[in-house]
Amino acid sequence: MSAPTLAPDPATSISDGDDETHLVCCRPELSLCGLDVGDYPWSAEHADPTCVVCRDLEQQTCPRCGL
Repeated sequence: MSAPTLAPDPATSISDGDDETHLVCCRPELSLCGLDVGDYPWSAEHADPTCVVCRDLEQQTCPRCGL
């Protein structure tokens, strides 16, 4: 399991344990794609998201916090 770390701002990477890496922003328990990742381990520093939905949403403004 990887240690918690930050990815490119404002998103943070989280791994779902199946080698899928998701991004979170202002709600660390909810990924950008909408998956509940509250119990998932944090990914390695600067890990690229492998979730295609999170990757597509990474460059857009967060609908929850506006960052």
